[in-house]
Amino acid sequence: AAAMPTVQALVQSAVSILLVFASMPAMADAMLRERVLAAAPGLAADVLDLALEARACAAAAGRAPAATRLAVIDYSRASTEPRLWLIDVKAGRVLAVEHVAHGRGSGEDRATRLSNDEGSHQTSLGLY
Repeated sequence: AAAMPTVQALVQSAVSILLVFASMPAMADAMLRERVLAAAPGLAADVLDLALEARACAAAAGRAPAATRLAVIDYSRASTEPRLWLIDVKAGRVLAVEHVAHGRGSGEDRATRLSNDEGSHQTSLGLY
């Protein structure tokens, strides 16, 4: 049986995004977007937009719990830079900005290769 992934392993997700939780109407997402971008210098608008779109899609499919936090990871940034933003969805504020690793098979300081294949040791593209 495969070992249960750690939180750190789950955080190692995609080039340009995301761990996604929670559900909100589109208008609330637009307001959240503006508040978060104002509070999170360095978070690219297109990356946040992709995370919010993925969260909305998961919510529409009934696959997203009503969590109060959203973690957005921008793997297009180097691992030597902060590239994870933890967002309080209700308050629209940034709780933390952190460094985060990617799978050792994905590249050096930037994730350039992705895979969902077990044993590849690469970051997988997706929504968790």
